[in-house]
Amino acid sequence: MDSQRSDARSSSASRPTKVKSKPRNAVGSWEHARESGVWVATLFIPVFSMGVLIWILGMSVILKRPAPIPVAHGLLSSMFLQIGVCVGFLAILAQAFIACTISQAPRLCRSSLSAFIPLISLVTFCASLALLWMSFSMRDELAGSLWAAILATTPALLLCALAMALPIISNGKHGVELANSGAIWWFFTIVAIIALPFMPYWWIPVALAVPGTLATGRASGRLWGRYEGSFVVAGEVDVGALARRLELERD
Repeated sequence: MDSQRSDARSSSASRPTKVKSKPRNAVGSWEHARESGVWVATLFIPVFSMGVLIWILGMSVILKRPAPIPVAHGLLSSMFLQIGVCVGFLAILAQAFIACTISQAPRLCRSSLSAFIPLISLVTFCASLALLWMSFSMRDELAGSLWAAILATTPALLLCALAMALPIISNGKHGVELANSGAIWWFFTIVAIIALPFMPYWWIPVALAVPGTLATGRASGRLWGRYEGSFVVAGEVDVGALARRLELERD
C-alpha cells in the first residue's frame, strides 16, 4: 500500500503543472495604438495647434475689419495677414489628418468620438478651404458676417474634440486635467468666434485660444511621453521601460 502511494506521488510530481492565466489578446491596446500611429500623432498635436492659433488670429482680424486701404502700409499688413491665413490652413489640413489617425485608437473606438472626429475633420477642411478662398476674392463681405464666423469655428471644434478624446485614449489616467481644461478653453473660443461680429475687440478669441493651445499641447505631450517616448532614449531602446509594458497595457 505504501509503495502504491509513493508511486502515485512520484507520478503526480512528474506531471507538468498547468498555470492558469487570464486570456489576453496577442497584441494589447498599446500595441494596436502604436501600429496605427496614434502615439506619434499625439506628438504633433502641439505643433499644428500653433498653426490653428495663427488661423484664428488671421480670421479674427478678417471677420472684424474690412480690407485695408490700398496704400503701402495697408498692402504690407494685408500680405502678412494672407500669409498667416495660408499657413493656418496648412496646419488645419495636417491637424485633420492627425485627428483621423487618433480616431483609430482602440479605446476611442468604443466612444462616439471615433465617428465624430473624422466627420468634423472633413467639415473643418471644407469650411477652412471656403474661407481661405473668400479671404482672397471677397474679403470685404466676410467682415461682420455671422455665417463666416460660424464656419471659422470648425478648427476650434476639432481641437475641442481632440482634447476630449485624450483622456479616453489614456483610460483617464494621464493628462486628464490638462485635456479637460483645454476642451473648456476651446469651447469658450468657439463661443467668442461666433460672437465676434457683435464684440468690440477682435483679439478676444485669440486670447481664449492661447490657453487652449497650451493645455491641449501639454496633455498630448504628456500622453506621448507616457506611452511612447519613455521607450526610446537617445535613439536606444530603454529595457527598463519595455519591462513595464504590461503595466501600460493595463492602463
